[in-house]
Amino acid sequence: GTLSIPKISLTAPVYETEDGGELEGMTKGVAHFAITSAWDGNIGFSSHNVAPQGAVAYFGELHLLQKGDKIIYRSYIGIKHYYTFADIREIAQYNWDYLMRAEDNRLTLITCITGKPHLRLMVQAVEV
Repeated sequence: GTLSIPKISLTAPVYETEDGGELEGMTKGVAHFAITSAWDGNIGFSSHNVAPQGAVAYFGELHLLQKGDKIIYRSYIGIKHYYTFADIREIAQYNWDYLMRAEDNRLTLITCITGKPHLRLMVQAVEV
């Protein structure tokens, strides 16, 4: 699939991963958390904010998003979904609560925070 965030001029490939294989997926692009849905419900993605050697970083500017900003996800089966930014927060590195099932359709984007190795930046957007 493809993830697009116009405000930060982001268009990135999304790679499907097996459970626990997100780090490998992030070397090429945005990794889909295998424990989340692939087309509706809570769809979870991760990418680097700063690229280690041999990898790509797409989430370096997530912190610039504000309520109302648009996010577009075209799933690997070609269906396009539109989302609006809803929440941003710093969470503990092993806090997977934001990737659990949701009643609505949403995207959850997670990345590291430079200088805060035990925290992650989490952004959620809800489908419009």
